[in-house]
Amino acid sequence: MHNRTRKLPESVVQCPEVSTLLLQGNDLLKIVPEGFLMAFKSLKVLNLRKSRIKKLPQSLLQLRELRALLLRLCVDLEELPPLGGFTKLQVLDCHYARRIKELPQGMDELSNLRELDISYTSALRHIQSGTLSKLSSLEFLDMSWGANGRLTRYAELACLERLTALYIDLDISRLASGSFEWIERLKRFHFIIGDRSNATDSFYRSGYTEKRVTVLTLCLSGKYFGWLLNNVSTLTLYSCEELEKFPESLGSNVCYSALRSLTIAYYNGQFLSSNAGFCQIPNLELLELHRVHHLESISQLASTLGLEFSKLRKIEVLCCDKLKYLFSVGGSTSALEHLVTITLFGCEELEELFAYGNSGANPLPHPIVFNLRRVDLHRLPKLEHLSGENESWNCLEELEVSECEKVRKLPLTAESAKTIKHIVGEPEWWSRLKWNDQNTKSSLQQNHP
Repeated sequence: MHNRTRKLPESVVQCPEVSTLLLQGNDLLKIVPEGFLMAFKSLKVLNLRKSRIKKLPQSLLQLRELRALLLRLCVDLEELPPLGGFTKLQVLDCHYARRIKELPQGMDELSNLRELDISYTSALRHIQSGTLSKLSSLEFLDMSWGANGRLTRYAELACLERLTALYIDLDISRLASGSFEWIERLKRFHFIIGDRSNATDSFYRSGYTEKRVTVLTLCLSGKYFGWLLNNVSTLTLYSCEELEKFPESLGSNVCYSALRSLTIAYYNGQFLSSNAGFCQIPNLELLELHRVHHLESISQLASTLGLEFSKLRKIEVLCCDKLKYLFSVGGSTSALEHLVTITLFGCEELEELFAYGNSGANPLPHPIVFNLRRVDLHRLPKLEHLSGENESWNCLEELEVSECEKVRKLPLTAESAKTIKHIVGEPEWWSRLKWNDQNTKSSLQQNHP
Protein backbone atom coordinates (compact mmCIF):
# COMPACT_ATOMS: atom_id res chain seq x y z
CA MET A 1 0.00 0.00 0.00
CA HIS A 2 1.06 3.60 -0.71
CA ASN A 3 3.99 2.33 -2.81
CA ARG A 4 2.89 3.92 -6.11
CA THR A 5 2.35 0.59 -7.81
CA ARG A 6 1.58 1.07 -11.50
CA LYS A 7 0.83 -2.49 -12.53
CA LEU A 8 -0.25 -5.74 -10.91
CA PRO A 9 0.81 -9.14 -12.29
CA GLU A 10 -1.65 -11.08 -14.40
CA SER A 11 -1.14 -14.14 -12.23
CA VAL A 12 0.56 -14.94 -8.95
CA VAL A 13 1.21 -18.03 -6.86
CA GLN A 14 -1.92 -19.26 -5.13
CA CYS A 15 -2.30 -17.67 -1.69
CA PRO A 16 -5.17 -19.60 -0.06
CA GLU A 17 -4.37 -18.34 3.44
CA VAL A 18 -4.36 -14.62 2.63
CA SER A 19 -7.40 -12.91 4.13
CA THR A 20 -6.50 -9.22 3.67
CA LEU A 21 -5.16 -7.46 0.58
CA LEU A 22 -4.19 -3.81 1.05
CA LEU A 23 -3.67 -1.95 -2.21
CA GLN A 24 -4.80 1.49 -1.08
CA GLY A 25 -2.98 4.68 -1.93
CA ASN A 26 -1.61 3.45 -5.27
CA ASP A 27 -2.80 6.41 -7.30
CA LEU A 28 -1.01 5.19 -10.44
CA LEU A 29 -2.80 1.84 -10.46
CA LYS A 30 -5.42 1.78 -13.23
CA ILE A 31 -6.13 -1.91 -13.84
CA VAL A 32 -6.64 -4.98 -11.68
CA PRO A 33 -5.94 -7.91 -14.05
CA GLU A 34 -8.49 -10.73 -14.29
CA GLY A 35 -6.02 -13.36 -13.14
CA PHE A 36 -4.64 -11.44 -10.19
CA LEU A 37 -7.51 -11.88 -7.75
CA MET A 38 -7.89 -15.59 -8.57
CA ALA A 39 -4.91 -16.28 -6.32
CA PHE A 40 -6.75 -14.97 -3.24
CA LYS A 41 -9.89 -17.08 -3.02
CA SER A 42 -10.11 -16.80 0.79
CA LEU A 43 -9.88 -13.02 0.75
CA LYS A 44 -12.04 -11.24 3.32
CA VAL A 45 -10.83 -7.65 2.98
CA LEU A 46 -9.96 -5.94 -0.33
CA ASN A 47 -8.82 -2.33 -0.04
CA LEU A 48 -8.33 -0.40 -3.29
CA ARG A 49 -8.80 3.03 -1.75
CA LYS A 50 -7.54 5.96 -3.82
CA SER A 51 -6.52 3.92 -6.85
CA ARG A 52 -7.37 4.99 -10.41
CA ILE A 53 -9.18 1.85 -11.53
CA LYS A 54 -12.18 2.27 -13.85
CA LYS A 55 -13.72 -1.12 -13.19
CA LEU A 56 -13.20 -4.28 -11.19
CA PRO A 57 -12.39 -7.61 -12.84
CA GLN A 58 -15.06 -10.29 -13.13
CA SER A 59 -12.77 -12.56 -11.11
CA LEU A 60 -13.89 -10.55 -8.09
CA LEU A 61 -17.07 -12.62 -8.19
CA GLN A 62 -15.12 -15.68 -7.03
CA LEU A 63 -14.24 -14.07 -3.70
CA ARG A 64 -17.29 -15.43 -1.89
CA GLU A 65 -15.66 -15.00 1.54
CA LEU A 66 -15.30 -11.24 1.08
CA ARG A 67 -16.43 -9.19 4.10
CA ALA A 68 -15.19 -5.70 3.16
CA LEU A 69 -14.83 -4.07 -0.26
CA LEU A 70 -13.20 -0.66 0.16
CA LEU A 71 -13.29 1.60 -2.90
CA ARG A 72 -13.12 4.97 -1.18
CA LEU A 73 -11.78 7.83 -3.34
CA CYS A 74 -11.63 5.67 -6.47
CA VAL A 75 -12.57 8.73 -8.51
CA ASP A 76 -12.32 7.01 -11.91
CA LEU A 77 -14.40 3.97 -11.00
CA GLU A 78 -17.40 3.81 -13.33
CA GLU A 79 -19.17 0.59 -12.43
CA LEU A 80 -19.30 -2.32 -10.04
CA PRO A 81 -19.85 -5.96 -10.99
CA PRO A 82 -22.97 -7.77 -9.75
CA LEU A 83 -22.67 -8.32 -6.00
CA GLY A 84 -25.59 -10.65 -5.37
CA GLY A 85 -23.32 -13.60 -4.59
CA PHE A 86 -21.47 -11.77 -1.81
CA THR A 87 -23.76 -12.98 0.94
CA LYS A 88 -21.06 -12.47 3.59
CA LEU A 89 -20.19 -8.90 2.61
CA GLN A 90 -20.47 -6.56 5.59
CA VAL A 91 -18.82 -3.30 4.42
CA LEU A 92 -19.09 -1.56 1.04
CA ASP A 93 -17.34 1.82 0.88
CA CYS A 94 -17.72 3.82 -2.33
CA HIS A 95 -17.24 7.30 -0.88
CA TYR A 96 -16.33 9.78 -3.62
CA ALA A 97 -16.49 7.19 -6.38
CA ARG A 98 -17.99 10.06 -8.30
CA ARG A 99 -18.45 8.34 -11.69
CA ILE A 100 -20.64 5.47 -10.52
CA LYS A 101 -24.04 5.98 -12.14
CA GLU A 102 -25.96 3.11 -10.58
CA LEU A 103 -25.68 0.59 -7.81
CA PRO A 104 -24.64 -2.90 -8.87
CA GLN A 105 -27.09 -5.68 -9.56
CA GLY A 106 -27.85 -7.88 -6.60
CA MET A 107 -27.49 -5.13 -3.98
CA ASP A 108 -30.80 -6.17 -2.47
CA GLU A 109 -29.34 -9.64 -1.77
CA LEU A 110 -26.66 -8.35 0.61
CA SER A 111 -28.53 -9.39 3.73
CA ASN A 112 -25.40 -9.24 5.92
CA LEU A 113 -24.27 -5.78 4.81
CA ARG A 114 -23.72 -3.59 7.87
CA GLU A 115 -22.03 -0.49 6.44
CA LEU A 116 -22.79 1.24 3.15
CA ASP A 117 -21.08 4.50 2.16
CA ILE A 118 -22.16 6.00 -1.16
CA SER A 119 -21.56 9.61 -0.18
CA TYR A 120 -20.28 12.10 -2.75
CA THR A 121 -21.22 9.79 -5.61
CA SER A 122 -22.50 12.74 -7.61
CA ALA A 123 -23.23 10.73 -10.79
CA LEU A 124 -25.48 8.31 -8.90
CA ARG A 125 -28.90 9.62 -9.81
CA HIS A 126 -31.22 6.86 -8.76
CA ILE A 127 -31.56 4.05 -6.25
CA GLN A 128 -34.10 1.43 -7.26
CA SER A 129 -37.11 1.35 -5.01
CA GLY A 130 -36.99 -1.44 -2.46
CA THR A 131 -33.21 -1.86 -2.53
CA LEU A 132 -32.42 -0.28 0.83
CA SER A 133 -35.29 -1.86 2.73
CA LYS A 134 -33.90 -5.33 1.94
CA LEU A 135 -30.54 -4.60 3.57
CA SER A 136 -31.87 -5.93 6.85
CA SER A 137 -28.53 -5.94 8.69
CA LEU A 138 -27.59 -2.38 7.77
CA GLU A 139 -26.29 -0.34 10.72
CA PHE A 140 -24.48 2.53 8.96
CA LEU A 141 -25.65 4.38 5.84
CA ASP A 142 -24.01 7.47 4.35
CA MET A 143 -25.54 8.72 1.13
CA SER A 144 -24.99 12.43 1.62
CA TRP A 145 -24.29 14.11 -1.70
CA GLY A 146 -25.10 10.83 -3.41
CA ALA A 147 -28.14 9.73 -5.42
CA ASN A 148 -28.59 13.42 -6.16
CA GLY A 149 -28.22 13.98 -2.44
CA ARG A 150 -31.79 13.01 -1.63
CA LEU A 151 -33.85 10.06 -0.53
CA THR A 152 -37.60 10.47 -0.70
CA ARG A 153 -38.70 6.96 0.29
CA TYR A 154 -38.20 7.32 4.02
CA ALA A 155 -40.43 4.31 4.63
CA GLU A 156 -37.52 2.16 3.43
CA LEU A 157 -35.35 3.52 6.24
CA ALA A 158 -38.07 2.76 8.76
CA CYS A 159 -37.72 -0.91 7.81
CA LEU A 160 -34.05 -0.97 8.81
CA GLU A 161 -34.42 -1.87 12.46
CA ARG A 162 -30.67 -2.17 13.06
CA LEU A 163 -29.81 1.19 11.51
CA THR A 164 -28.09 3.43 14.09
CA ALA A 165 -26.03 5.84 11.94
CA LEU A 166 -27.48 7.77 9.00
CA TYR A 167 -26.19 10.64 6.84
CA ILE A 168 -28.58 11.97 4.19
CA ASP A 169 -30.25 15.07 2.78
CA LEU A 170 -33.67 15.35 4.34
CA ASP A 171 -36.80 16.84 2.80
CA ILE A 172 -38.93 17.55 5.85
CA SER A 173 -41.99 18.30 3.71
CA ARG A 174 -42.06 14.62 2.66
CA LEU A 175 -42.00 13.22 6.16
CA ALA A 176 -45.46 12.12 7.20
CA SER A 177 -46.69 13.11 10.62
CA GLY A 178 -45.94 10.47 13.21
CA SER A 179 -43.21 8.76 11.17
CA PHE A 180 -40.30 9.74 13.38
CA GLU A 181 -39.65 6.53 15.31
CA TRP A 182 -36.87 5.44 12.97
CA ILE A 183 -35.14 8.78 13.59
CA GLU A 184 -35.45 8.46 17.35
CA ARG A 185 -33.59 5.14 17.43
CA LEU A 186 -30.56 6.56 15.57
CA LYS A 187 -27.46 7.03 17.71
CA ARG A 188 -25.56 9.14 15.16
CA PHE A 189 -26.78 11.13 12.19
CA HIS A 190 -26.33 14.19 10.02
CA PHE A 191 -29.41 15.50 8.26
CA ILE A 192 -29.02 18.29 5.71
CA ILE A 193 -32.16 20.33 5.06
CA GLY A 194 -32.38 22.76 2.15
CA ASP A 195 -30.37 23.57 -0.96
CA ARG A 196 -26.65 22.92 -0.58
CA SER A 197 -25.70 24.01 -4.11
CA ASN A 198 -24.28 27.37 -2.97
CA ALA A 199 -22.99 26.27 0.43
CA THR A 200 -19.37 25.79 1.40
CA ASP A 201 -19.06 22.10 2.22
CA SER A 202 -16.94 22.77 5.31
CA PHE A 203 -20.19 23.77 7.01
CA TYR A 204 -21.95 20.48 6.35
CA ARG A 205 -19.12 18.00 6.54
CA SER A 206 -19.13 16.19 9.83
CA GLY A 207 -17.59 13.36 11.70
CA TYR A 208 -19.48 10.26 12.64
CA THR A 209 -19.73 10.89 16.37
CA GLU A 210 -22.59 13.32 16.73
CA LYS A 211 -26.25 13.97 16.12
CA ARG A 212 -26.28 16.89 13.73
CA VAL A 213 -28.70 18.91 11.62
CA THR A 214 -27.63 21.47 9.01
CA VAL A 215 -30.20 23.88 7.56
CA LEU A 216 -29.13 25.52 4.29
CA THR A 217 -30.58 28.58 2.51
CA LEU A 218 -34.02 28.16 4.05
CA CYS A 219 -36.50 30.80 5.13
CA LEU A 220 -37.27 29.92 8.75
CA SER A 221 -40.64 31.66 8.78
CA GLY A 222 -43.47 29.16 8.81
CA LYS A 223 -41.18 26.13 9.00
CA TYR A 224 -41.59 23.78 11.93
CA PHE A 225 -38.89 21.22 12.56
CA GLY A 226 -38.64 21.25 16.33
CA TRP A 227 -39.53 17.55 16.37
CA LEU A 228 -36.27 16.88 14.52
CA LEU A 229 -34.12 18.63 17.12
CA ASN A 230 -35.24 16.77 20.22
CA ASN A 231 -32.02 14.77 20.42
CA VAL A 232 -29.75 16.88 18.19
CA SER A 233 -26.39 17.90 19.65
CA THR A 234 -25.14 20.11 16.79
CA LEU A 235 -27.13 22.59 14.68
CA THR A 236 -25.88 24.71 11.77
CA LEU A 237 -27.94 27.47 10.14
CA TYR A 238 -26.29 28.48 6.86
CA SER A 239 -27.52 31.41 4.77
CA CYS A 240 -31.03 31.13 6.20
CA GLU A 241 -33.61 33.93 6.23
CA GLU A 242 -35.79 35.43 8.97
CA LEU A 243 -33.68 34.16 11.84
CA GLU A 244 -35.95 35.91 14.32
CA LYS A 245 -38.62 33.35 13.38
CA PHE A 246 -36.40 30.50 14.51
CA PRO A 247 -38.04 30.16 17.97
CA GLU A 248 -41.36 29.65 16.19
CA SER A 249 -39.78 26.90 14.09
CA LEU A 250 -38.81 25.12 17.29
CA GLY A 251 -42.23 25.44 18.89
CA SER A 252 -43.23 27.62 21.81
CA ASN A 253 -42.03 26.79 25.32
CA VAL A 254 -40.07 23.73 24.19
CA CYS A 255 -36.62 23.15 25.69
CA TYR A 256 -33.89 21.49 23.60
CA SER A 257 -31.53 20.43 26.35
CA ALA A 258 -29.48 18.07 24.14
CA LEU A 259 -28.28 20.86 21.83
CA ARG A 260 -24.66 21.67 22.64
CA SER A 261 -23.31 23.33 19.48
CA LEU A 262 -24.81 26.12 17.34
CA THR A 263 -23.30 27.60 14.17
CA ILE A 264 -24.85 30.52 12.30
CA ALA A 265 -23.20 31.45 9.02
CA TYR A 266 -23.86 33.93 6.22
CA TYR A 267 -26.87 35.68 7.69
CA ASN A 268 -27.66 39.04 6.09
CA GLY A 269 -30.94 39.87 7.79
CA GLN A 270 -31.57 42.64 10.27
CA PHE A 271 -31.96 41.74 13.92
CA LEU A 272 -35.38 43.09 14.71
CA SER A 273 -36.30 43.93 18.26
CA SER A 274 -37.67 40.66 19.56
CA ASN A 275 -37.43 38.38 22.51
CA ALA A 276 -37.84 34.62 22.49
CA GLY A 277 -39.38 34.92 25.94
CA PHE A 278 -38.25 31.44 26.90
CA CYS A 279 -34.86 29.74 27.18
CA GLN A 280 -35.11 27.08 24.49
CA ILE A 281 -31.41 26.16 24.30
CA PRO A 282 -30.10 26.07 27.91
CA ASN A 283 -26.98 23.87 27.57
CA LEU A 284 -25.07 25.49 24.72
CA GLU A 285 -21.31 24.78 24.88
CA LEU A 286 -20.07 25.90 21.45
CA LEU A 287 -21.20 29.00 19.54
CA GLU A 288 -19.80 29.80 16.08
CA LEU A 289 -20.79 32.92 14.13
CA HIS A 290 -19.45 33.35 10.59
CA ARG A 291 -20.35 36.46 8.61
CA VAL A 292 -23.46 37.25 10.61
CA HIS A 293 -23.93 40.79 9.34
CA HIS A 294 -25.85 43.45 11.32
CA LEU A 295 -25.30 41.65 14.62
CA GLU A 296 -24.05 44.11 17.27
CA SER A 297 -23.61 41.70 20.17
CA ILE A 298 -24.02 38.07 21.11
CA SER A 299 -26.35 39.19 23.89
CA GLN A 300 -28.66 40.50 21.16
CA LEU A 301 -28.61 37.08 19.52
CA ALA A 302 -29.36 35.37 22.83
CA SER A 303 -32.43 37.51 23.33
CA THR A 304 -33.70 36.79 19.82
CA LEU A 305 -33.15 33.03 19.83
CA GLY A 306 -33.63 32.09 23.47
CA LEU A 307 -30.06 31.07 24.25
CA GLU A 308 -28.49 30.50 27.67
CA PHE A 309 -24.72 30.84 28.08
CA SER A 310 -24.03 29.55 31.59
CA LYS A 311 -22.44 26.36 30.15
CA LEU A 312 -20.74 27.96 27.15
CA ARG A 313 -17.19 26.65 26.63
CA LYS A 314 -16.10 28.05 23.27
CA ILE A 315 -16.90 31.10 21.14
CA GLU A 316 -15.73 31.59 17.56
CA VAL A 317 -16.72 34.77 15.72
CA LEU A 318 -15.46 35.42 12.19
CA CYS A 319 -16.06 38.47 9.98
CA CYS A 320 -19.13 39.84 11.74
CA ASP A 321 -18.66 43.38 10.47
CA LYS A 322 -21.15 45.21 12.72
CA LEU A 323 -20.26 43.50 16.00
CA LYS A 324 -19.38 46.05 18.71
CA TYR A 325 -18.97 43.76 21.72
CA LEU A 326 -19.59 40.15 22.68
CA PHE A 327 -21.68 40.34 25.82
CA SER A 328 -23.46 42.94 27.88
CA VAL A 329 -22.48 42.11 31.45
CA GLY A 330 -25.26 41.89 33.99
CA GLY A 331 -28.93 41.18 33.45
CA SER A 332 -29.34 37.92 31.54
CA THR A 333 -25.56 37.46 31.15
CA SER A 334 -23.90 36.45 34.39
CA ALA A 335 -20.47 34.88 34.82
CA LEU A 336 -19.36 32.63 31.97
CA GLU A 337 -17.64 30.26 34.33
CA HIS A 338 -17.19 27.44 31.79
CA LEU A 339 -15.88 29.57 28.93
CA VAL A 340 -12.34 28.43 28.06
CA THR A 341 -11.79 29.59 24.45
CA ILE A 342 -12.49 32.82 22.57
CA THR A 343 -11.57 33.19 18.88
CA LEU A 344 -12.26 36.47 17.06
CA PHE A 345 -11.26 37.34 13.51
CA GLY A 346 -12.08 40.17 11.13
CA CYS A 347 -14.71 42.00 13.23
CA GLU A 348 -13.74 45.52 12.25
CA GLU A 349 -16.21 47.39 14.49
CA LEU A 350 -15.51 45.41 17.66
CA GLU A 351 -14.47 47.78 20.46
CA GLU A 352 -14.60 45.61 23.57
CA LEU A 353 -15.23 42.03 24.55
CA PHE A 354 -17.61 42.82 27.39
CA ALA A 355 -19.81 45.89 27.75
CA TYR A 356 -19.86 46.95 31.39
CA GLY A 357 -21.74 50.22 31.00
CA ASN A 358 -20.40 53.74 31.39
CA SER A 359 -18.43 53.02 34.57
CA GLY A 360 -16.30 50.35 32.90
CA ALA A 361 -16.57 48.34 36.11
CA ASN A 362 -17.84 44.81 36.32
CA PRO A 363 -21.27 44.90 38.05
CA LEU A 364 -20.75 41.31 39.17
CA PRO A 365 -18.83 40.47 42.37
CA HIS A 366 -16.44 38.20 40.41
CA PRO A 367 -14.70 38.10 37.00
CA ILE A 368 -17.00 37.14 34.15
CA VAL A 369 -14.52 34.71 32.53
CA PHE A 370 -12.40 33.33 35.35
CA ASN A 371 -11.65 29.97 33.63
CA LEU A 372 -10.52 31.31 30.28
CA ARG A 373 -7.66 29.22 28.83
CA ARG A 374 -7.10 30.40 25.25
CA VAL A 375 -7.79 33.68 23.43
CA ASP A 376 -7.13 34.37 19.72
CA LEU A 377 -7.63 37.94 18.49
CA HIS A 378 -6.93 38.81 14.85
CA ARG A 379 -7.74 41.76 12.59
CA LEU A 380 -9.73 43.74 15.15
CA PRO A 381 -8.62 47.34 14.44
CA LYS A 382 -11.00 49.03 16.90
CA LEU A 383 -10.67 46.59 19.78
CA GLU A 384 -9.40 48.36 22.89
CA HIS A 385 -10.75 46.76 26.06
CA LEU A 386 -10.47 43.05 26.84
CA SER A 387 -11.94 43.11 30.34
CA GLY A 388 -13.15 45.26 33.21
CA GLU A 389 -10.79 47.64 35.00
CA ASN A 390 -9.50 45.35 37.70
CA GLU A 391 -10.14 41.95 36.17
CA SER A 392 -7.39 39.46 35.41
CA TRP A 393 -7.29 36.20 33.47
CA ASN A 394 -5.31 34.12 35.91
CA CYS A 395 -6.09 30.78 34.23
CA LEU A 396 -5.04 31.86 30.75
CA GLU A 397 -2.58 29.52 29.02
CA GLU A 398 -2.39 30.81 25.43
CA LEU A 399 -2.85 34.27 23.91
CA GLU A 400 -2.42 35.16 20.23
CA VAL A 401 -2.89 38.73 19.01
CA SER A 402 -2.39 40.22 15.54
CA GLU A 403 -3.57 43.43 13.89
CA CYS A 404 -5.16 44.71 17.09
CA GLU A 405 -3.27 48.00 17.33
CA LYS A 406 -5.51 49.62 19.96
CA VAL A 407 -5.09 46.88 22.55
CA ARG A 408 -2.71 48.49 25.04
CA LYS A 409 -3.40 46.55 28.20
CA LEU A 410 -3.74 42.85 28.92
CA PRO A 411 -5.80 41.48 31.83
CA LEU A 412 -2.75 39.63 33.11
CA THR A 413 -0.82 39.83 36.36
CA ALA A 414 2.35 38.30 37.71
CA GLU A 415 0.07 35.51 38.94
CA SER A 416 -0.78 34.74 35.29
CA ALA A 417 2.81 33.71 34.62
CA LYS A 418 2.17 30.55 36.63
CA THR A 419 -0.30 29.24 34.04
CA ILE A 420 0.49 30.99 30.77
CA LYS A 421 2.43 28.92 28.23
CA HIS A 422 2.92 31.36 25.40
CA ILE A 423 1.91 34.77 24.10
CA VAL A 424 2.09 35.47 20.36
CA GLY A 425 1.99 39.01 18.97
CA GLU A 426 3.93 41.47 16.83
CA PRO A 427 7.05 42.87 18.57
CA GLU A 428 5.84 46.44 17.95
CA TRP A 429 2.53 45.69 19.64
CA TRP A 430 4.23 44.05 22.60
CA SER A 431 6.56 47.01 23.09
CA ARG A 432 3.62 49.45 23.27
CA LEU A 433 1.70 47.55 25.97
CA LYS A 434 1.11 49.25 29.30
CA TRP A 435 1.61 47.40 32.56
CA ASN A 436 0.46 47.98 36.11
CA ASP A 437 3.89 47.03 37.39
CA GLN A 438 7.24 45.93 36.02
CA ASN A 439 7.01 42.54 37.74
CA THR A 440 4.06 41.58 35.55
CA LYS A 441 5.92 42.44 32.36
CA SER A 442 9.07 40.67 33.50
CA SER A 443 7.16 37.56 34.52
CA LEU A 444 5.39 37.33 31.17
CA GLN A 445 8.27 38.40 28.95
CA GLN A 446 9.71 34.89 28.87
CA ASN A 447 6.47 33.61 27.32
CA HIS A 448 6.60 36.08 24.43
CA PRO A 449 9.14 35.09 21.79
